[in-house]
Amino acid sequence: MRRRDVFGLMALASAGPLATAASAASAATNAALLPSALDAAGQLRALPMDGPADGFHWRRVAEGVQFRVDSLTKAVLFYGPGLVRITAHLGAAHTAQPSLVVVAKPRP
Repeated sequence: MRRRDVFGLMALASAGPLATAASAASAATNAALLPSALDAAGQLRALPMDGPADGFHWRRVAEGVQFRVDSLTKAVLFYGPGLVRITAHLGAAHTAQPSLVVVAKPRP
């Protein structure tokens, strides 16, 4: 078995039905302590990150992970075991209205 296959199996086990209730409860507690990557309209907002403005930076957020490469902000938000939303922008959302397509909230 190749190394990448082992990591893929571990990711499936941690996100699928093999995950324990205790790990789900601790994930919910950790998510409550983390900042949200979404604004009031559900649009991605760029959170401050440590380090110089250029280069690669990342941080955990309540819905998943947000990272920045130079001035491009990206986020991987988890809406459930089988649904992931990947977004990117240059640091500011240009709408104040909620999405007409994405109507669910991310789950920790």
